Amino acid sequence: GKPIRIQNKSFIDYIFTCSLDISLSFDMPIQIPTGFGDKDLDLRMSNPYSWFEVFHIANMLPKLSVHGMTSSVKELLELAPTKKVVFSSDGYAFPEIFYLGAKRAREVVASVLRDACGDGYLTVSEAVEAAQDIFKKNAIRHYKLPDLVGSSFSLLLLMTLKL
Repeated sequence: GKPIRIQNKSFIDYIFTCSLDISLSFDMPIQIPTGFGDKDLDLRMSNPYSWFEVFHIANMLPKLSVHGMTSSVKELLELAPTKKVVFSSDGYAFPEIFYLGAKRAREVVASVLRDACGDGYLTVSEAVEAAQDIFKKNAIRHYKLPDLVGSSFSLLLLMTLKL
């Protein structure tokens, strides 16, 4: 009746490795939660550098402060190509968490991309493409989904970037 929480690291590593093999055999990506929000979280084990070889890290919003989210997204986008980053709200059980995660994620990603444009690292069109990739196109591509949803996301992002 009670949820089981596996805590044996060797067993978790084994399950993780098997999951990667299964994912590879079906030519499907795997999302890796970073553990933000878990009460027994060891941030050293959630360091993106430790995941470098299998770099498809799930979103870490909304359980961090806005500064923490911005810092984490900035680091993530410095380490991983924008074609590999996929938004995830962790809102599987509560619609409010999904909404808050989606809202905060858009604000944070827009802020990070706006700064990258201001610093000359990205053009506005590259920032718009990166945002579309993170919030839509990467999931469609990685999970081989049909592109059923039209979007005026570019216009909304440009308005958010204020460029």
